[in-house]
Amino acid sequence: STTAAAAVEGSPYGTVAWRNLLDGESERNSGGKGRPLRSLLVGPGASHIIEALSLEDAVVVDTNTHGGLELQLPFADPGPLGNEVGVRVWKGNFLETPAYLAPFDQVVMASCFGSEWDAGKVKAFCPAAVIEGEDGGEDAVDFEVFLDAWLSKCSDLVRPGGLVVFQELELGDNSKAEKTFARIREAAAAKQPLANISQAQESSSSSSSSSFLCLKLPEAYAFGGSPLRLKSRVVHGFKRGSKQLGFPTANLHVPTIEDQIRSLKKGVYFGWAKVNFKDKRLGERFGKHPRKVVVNVGERPSFEDGTNVTIEVHIMDYAEAEDFYGEEMRVILLGFIRPEMKFAGIGDLVGRIRRDIGIAGKQLEDPE
Repeated sequence: STTAAAAVEGSPYGTVAWRNLLDGESERNSGGKGRPLRSLLVGPGASHIIEALSLEDAVVVDTNTHGGLELQLPFADPGPLGNEVGVRVWKGNFLETPAYLAPFDQVVMASCFGSEWDAGKVKAFCPAAVIEGEDGGEDAVDFEVFLDAWLSKCSDLVRPGGLVVFQELELGDNSKAEKTFARIREAAAAKQPLANISQAQESSSSSSSSSFLCLKLPEAYAFGGSPLRLKSRVVHGFKRGSKQLGFPTANLHVPTIEDQIRSLKKGVYFGWAKVNFKDKRLGERFGKHPRKVVVNVGERPSFEDGTNVTIEVHIMDYAEAEDFYGEEMRVILLGFIRPEMKFAGIGDLVGRIRRDIGIAGKQLEDPE
């Protein structure tokens, strides 16, 4: 429309080139109901992005939690009902954005990463990323830890096929922002399920340097190398899945599949599993068809029991993990949900496992 074109032309973010990636997504991802794209925005440029993209359904995170003026947006109040389409504000730490607000079609950081994050700023969001100075010295920032936490939250809030965008002001020289984008790309490639799709759009930008970075959570959480088929004998693990967590697991024998998993990112996957039981009675109890599984590949950072990589397979709706010891299990990994995380306590870990199982179950039931 003429109004939308004028908004883009007058935007301090230029053409917002990645907007083309959203065309036609709304109807397809709303089951044909025509619901507007749902967006989450963080940063001082949120209102500019809303106007440039003519967004109708958006949540803006007000990160000022230390008093002062409330964030005011130049848009009509959608009312108290959270399921009504409109632009509303959620106040708090972005890393604590509640899951009930999700999923979003896009998460946009508007002028959040154009300048350095000092220790004080980072500590307000992610204390674990701050290294306290010795003998009264200045605190330092572990930017890798901070980026991992930020990107993990973005992945958790966006739907499969959705976008994670870092947008800075379009300047004559965006080299400073580009250095930060490079670090974000590296962090995403190393641990996250997010894929970089900026390159295809950068060629359409008239700017000599890019003012944005666009990542995408792949459809169905697909990862490089998926589907990945594994075959291994089930061995004894730490016996923690059933006793401490309430989610029995079967541990695969890593040495026999080490080459296959070498390039896998550590974290949580989902797929299907079948067990070739020697005892026909156990086979009958398990069933002839493959079962849905959630699989953890990693070093168990929430527990101090070594750093050897393990592969723990939780078979949904099947509690008899003891049945699997010594048997051959075939697993096919289809999707990568999230990277490995360290949790503050068992309660937080159990809550996250339940969420992983919910995501996996939904994806495995999807007829597509």
